[in-house]
Amino acid sequence: MKNIITLFTLLILGATSTVIYGQTNRTQTVKFKPGTSGATYKDAVIRGETMTYVLGVRQGQTMEVKISALEDNAVFQIKDVRAGKYLSGAAEGQDARKWKGKLPSSGNYEIVVGGTRGNASFTISFSIK
Repeated sequence: MKNIITLFTLLILGATSTVIYGQTNRTQTVKFKPGTSGATYKDAVIRGETMTYVLGVRQGQTMEVKISALEDNAVFQIKDVRAGKYLSGAAEGQDARKWKGKLPSSGNYEIVVGGTRGNASFTISFSIK
């Protein structure tokens, strides 16, 4: 009986760890409503998890990204997928909370959101002009 309880406990712990750690990176395509030039999303990431927003743009457009979190613990990086490089001011390790600039190339950009400490509930907004 003791072996059955131990086995059952291990199975439950294994299933729980898969649920918690199985979603380390989620992806969402950013879509604007017809006639608008911006979109806002509310989401959350748990510690160690990221949320990637994908946005298709044209070279020379101006993009603005802003993020806010109740505990001020959500940040983002912006990657030009085609060039394989992060944008200045929103590169790895720069922990951007606001970024605005002209886009160097056409194609998809990834805005990768993560928490600086613990879980992070956030609101992120995108605008393109």
